[in-house]
Amino acid sequence: MTRAYLHGIFVATSVTLQFLFACPPVAAQQSGGAVAAFPEFKAHLVDRLPGGYKVAVVDIDRDGKPDVIGLATTPSTLAWYKNPNWERHTLTSQAKEYIDLAPRDIDGDGRIDLAIAHEFGMSRTSSGGVVSWLRCPEDPTQEWPMYAIGAEPTSHRIRWADIDGDGRKELIDAPIMGRDAKGPLWDVGARLIAYAVPDSPATEPWKSIVIDDQLTVIHGIAVVDWNGDGRDDILTASFEGVHLHRLSREGNRMGDQKTRLASGEQADPTKRGSSEIVVGRVGRKMGHFLAAIEPWHGDKVVVYTPGPDSHVPWQRTVIDATFNEGHALIWHV
Repeated sequence: MTRAYLHGIFVATSVTLQFLFACPPVAAQQSGGAVAAFPEFKAHLVDRLPGGYKVAVVDIDRDGKPDVIGLATTPSTLAWYKNPNWERHTLTSQAKEYIDLAPRDIDGDGRIDLAIAHEFGMSRTSSGGVVSWLRCPEDPTQEWPMYAIGAEPTSHRIRWADIDGDGRKELIDAPIMGRDAKGPLWDVGARLIAYAVPDSPATEPWKSIVIDDQLTVIHGIAVVDWNGDGRDDILTASFEGVHLHRLSREGNRMGDQKTRLASGEQADPTKRGSSEIVVGRVGRKMGHFLAAIEPWHGDKVVVYTPGPDSHVPWQRTVIDATFNEGHALIWHV
């Protein structure tokens, strides 16, 4: 089951797609010092979604109400559900084996489009891994036209990030496996790629740069402005642990200053490192901390806190070791 807290709504995807709505909000503390009861939630079935993998919440039809997108891997499903009655509308029938999506107004027409990663197979390391985008039509209940962006076998996570600080976000594509890698070690570096949006994204090719090609089994990525300079940086969780990628332009190319923040769990060479990564902050004095699932698809939730200076490794604290195939992690303020 995949879970996400989105705009105060708890969304769950598995065999069913459903919402849990809270009762009307109540004061945390009532008169006389009595603590109010925690609100009860009621589930509302939206759809049955076998192979449910990911959800997103975005105002598709621009009516001021957040709609829901549901993505399933097998059988392939990509649909959106209109708030508040949750009518189902298919986004496209032109693709299969969906694995990720990233909403954004790509062509600048004011409507939210979708970047999608599809034709995914974790062991299919020499083909597939297609990245495309769907243009939201004037009537979003109709099928959305699909356009090519690129392809990298096992493309697995896509995110938007302004890596060069020019005010225009690039699409980051993180394949989970390197080209032609084979299990159980998967010891070929995966190509972490950034695609720049062209002026005419439906007709012009999307130029790409390879940010890094040394990390193996990149399962998680996060976008963060690490040092507050207005430019997005990237965190990766891989077999080699947690890395920070701070990008800068060097002439006509992007340079990657890669820093290893944590090595993750390295006990088993076939299932090691870190699997998911998020960054948080508790107060100004503490600065950043990291949370991760470890090892790959692992059983532990760990927190990393920085040492007193850059020469001291981040301190690792295991806060839970009862997970089974841990697969998602969210930091919520």
